[in-house]
Amino acid sequence: EIFRVYFRLQNERVYQFVVPEDKFNFSIEVINLSGLDAPTQKLEMKKMVQELGYQPFDLEVGPLFRAKLFKLGADQFCLFRCFHHIIFDLGTDNIFYNDIISSYEARVNGSLDEQANPEFHFADYASWERENLTDETLKSQFDHWKTELTNAPDMIVWPIDFVDAKPKFQNFKLETTSISNEIWGKLKNLAKENNLSDFQVNLAIFAIFLHRYTAETDICIGSTIDLRRSLVLPNLLGPLINEFLVRCTFKQEMICSEFFKTIGVKTISAFLNSAISYDKMILASNFKRESTTFLFFPNRPFLSSQSIQFKEIFKDAGGGEWDIVVQLIEQEASANISIRYNADLFSPLTIQNMLGSYLKILQFIIDNPNAKLDELPNLEPIKGTVVHMAKSKRVNGFVIKDRDDPGSLDQVETVVANIWSMTLDVSISRHDNFFDVGGSLSKMSLVNHLLRENGIYLDFKDLLRYPTIASIGEHIRSHGNAKVKKAAGF
Repeated sequence: EIFRVYFRLQNERVYQFVVPEDKFNFSIEVINLSGLDAPTQKLEMKKMVQELGYQPFDLEVGPLFRAKLFKLGADQFCLFRCFHHIIFDLGTDNIFYNDIISSYEARVNGSLDEQANPEFHFADYASWERENLTDETLKSQFDHWKTELTNAPDMIVWPIDFVDAKPKFQNFKLETTSISNEIWGKLKNLAKENNLSDFQVNLAIFAIFLHRYTAETDICIGSTIDLRRSLVLPNLLGPLINEFLVRCTFKQEMICSEFFKTIGVKTISAFLNSAISYDKMILASNFKRESTTFLFFPNRPFLSSQSIQFKEIFKDAGGGEWDIVVQLIEQEASANISIRYNADLFSPLTIQNMLGSYLKILQFIIDNPNAKLDELPNLEPIKGTVVHMAKSKRVNGFVIKDRDDPGSLDQVETVVANIWSMTLDVSISRHDNFFDVGGSLSKMSLVNHLLRENGIYLDFKDLLRYPTIASIGEHIRSHGNAKVKKAAGF
């Protein structure tokens, strides 16, 4: 039924309608590209796929999906399908692919694939949800997230490579690396030994990696929950994946295996409070996000077929609202970890370095699950373009506005002023507000990284609370030099 639905507004409420099966018509257009060479075929497919992907759906009419079949040769075809997210999610994707494999291979083998009609449809789930998700239940879950995310950080300090970039959320690329059979097997055994799922252990290790990579001690990681599992309806089609947050806090004396159990408790708590929408979850936290956000997907099962190959033809065609998406894809006896990233913000070198650092942390934790966090290996410094640009520009220094006497700035204020000026590409006065001269939260994240590189360690909230050179200088002086290890000159 989910493929035959449409939505209409009635009495100021949106209702879902299902087109009767005998009145639903849908066909797939076949486009013959067999007369073109392979490079031209790929260009033509990419052009048509992008055009189809950008075409809006009419929610009031439907259908809310479209498909085209490209003929590339006598026995080679490529199927493109595009679904509106209101009816389709990653879990539906897996079910859909499995059904295609089953039907296609049955046809190839000369038999019919007798697939039984599902007992339950998404409309049944929607009806159940309306009856069970009372205002009291939703308020309880909202209060849970409000407590869990009290004073949670808006972002983690994460440098971008292209400080002057204006992201269009269209230029996305993909980097992938493999986790060997041996490491993957040990990781699954580690999960069993701690009575945790593979996902919980993977999420914990990913959180530890972010902690070591960024030096942040309070990190929120977004992930997903597939409600099909809790409903024991693994083949139910429809948008049943919800997003949630896990807040991870770190202390250096913490033992990795103990952290695994903490994450286990937090993920179960998140699961029990996952009916509330992600938007309301963010609202409960009072986040003001304008920064890189991580989304760590649960393991996606490996799909295989002798007759059909599933692969991304255009690795740069994806996108979305996330700057970085980390996805773990389980193979038959190993796994791949991939990062889809916004190439307007990050260079391939930075992403490759991130993947290498993750594997380094993964290997150490698997071999030393009872190690303390401060015993984990040091990671290579982040080598983004911005960091290299900063080092080359520091030699020349930056102009401070005439109305300020340069001699009135102490050494720390001079470092801060130069970093601000470099990041914003403007001259800076002691009394200029960072956000009034072109600053943003993402640029403030970069500033915080460069300050740390020069030995000035401040909480990110301090930078937001004291947005002028004068106020931040006074804050540092009033707190003594406890937070300033050194102040390198330019």
